[in-house]
Amino acid sequence: MAGGSFLLLPLRKRILSEQLLTNWPDAALSVLTVLIAHENHAKRIAYPSQERISALAGISKQAVADSVAALAKANWLSIYTCQISGGRTRFEYHMIYPQYQQGDHLSWLRIENYIVFNGIWAVMPPSVRRLYLTLLALSWNERAAYISGDNLGDWQNTDIMQGESRFVPVERLGPAYLQKLAGVEPRTFTRAKNWLFENGLLLVNDEGTAPLSPTDFYRTGILLVDTPTLVAQTVLDRLTKKDRAKASPGAIRSLGAIRRAIRHERPSKKTLCTLSQTASRTQSDKSEPEQFFKPASSTRH
Repeated sequence: MAGGSFLLLPLRKRILSEQLLTNWPDAALSVLTVLIAHENHAKRIAYPSQERISALAGISKQAVADSVAALAKANWLSIYTCQISGGRTRFEYHMIYPQYQQGDHLSWLRIENYIVFNGIWAVMPPSVRRLYLTLLALSWNERAAYISGDNLGDWQNTDIMQGESRFVPVERLGPAYLQKLAGVEPRTFTRAKNWLFENGLLLVNDEGTAPLSPTDFYRTGILLVDTPTLVAQTVLDRLTKKDRAKASPGAIRSLGAIRRAIRHERPSKKTLCTLSQTASRTQSDKSEPEQFFKPASSTRH
């Protein structure tokens, strides 16, 4: 689900239960994140082009097609082929995974939209994406703090963390534990961790105890820093390459009109859509998408 400046992935509980990242193909995980970033949370529809998904997911168009087909087969989404104005055709992705329920912190990961739309997600190596999602799953989400060692359902409200950064306490940062959750080997884990530090997405925090906390949390650990000014320019260049080729003022005005038409385009009674994949048209919000990826025989590289 996408809302405002962030998106929500229904993956937190699965990561903490060691049920997810070891078994998911990298391409499917990347595509799902991009599609949810484009999702209209009211209508539960996304329709980025395959070229756009390819650029923002950092994979080939063929890998995009294979990944959305796999996600449809597993009941994460349904794929429709729609005839729209001007005789054009587009794919629409109707999301059928369970919706977010207010207060359900344990099942969801919050990712800021700029991670996807600034191209950062695309240039992250697959092992970095896995480690980043794992750290998000272990982090204190805004002012809701996960107490290490207690039950997953034990959340406390605290004024320790203010601003946009999220915090992971040191006792949750054991390399072997993180490697297991993320499904990466030791050498790959070290490279992934260094990538996040070198690109400013992680910072060390060692300010000691925090007396404002109801349970006196210890603040030594790492911060996942929100850095909306971070941009992967090569990805953005790929997205706008065709636009820059239309250099004349008239062409630029025409292109702007097309963009505005697409931005404000809404499904209508004249829009004809057909289901492209064998998947349920409707699904209970309480049902879970299938865990359809086969367990890996060893940890991923």
